[in-house]
Amino acid sequence: MSYSSEKEKRKYDPRRDLVQDSKLWQMVLRTAETYDRETYGTLHGFRCYGCRLVLTKNGKIIMKPGNEWSSIKEWEENRKEYLIPLADKIKTVFSTVEKFLKEKRVG
Repeated sequence: MSYSSEKEKRKYDPRRDLVQDSKLWQMVLRTAETYDRETYGTLHGFRCYGCRLVLTKNGKIIMKPGNEWSSIKEWEENRKEYLIPLADKIKTVFSTVEKFLKEKRVG
C-alpha cells in the first residue's frame, strides 16, 4: 500500500483500529469534508479521540464517547464546547449519510 492511500484512509477514519464503525465514519467524514471544513475537522478530532458512531434500528446515526475520555464530565464538557456549536451542521451531515444508507437498502 502506498503512502498516499494510507494517508487517504487516515483522512476518513484516523482510528482504523476501531473497526466496528469504520465504514460509517468514512462516510460521515467524506460527507462532512464536502459540506464544511470546520465540521469535518471537529468530527475528525472526535474520532481521533475514539468516538463511536452507532446506526440505530430506525436508521439514525448517534455519536458516543470512546474510552479515551477520563470521565463522562470531560466528554460532556468537550461535547458542549466543540460539538454543540456545530449541531445543525453535524445533523445535516448525519442526515445526508442516513438518507444515502436508507436509499441503498431500499434500492
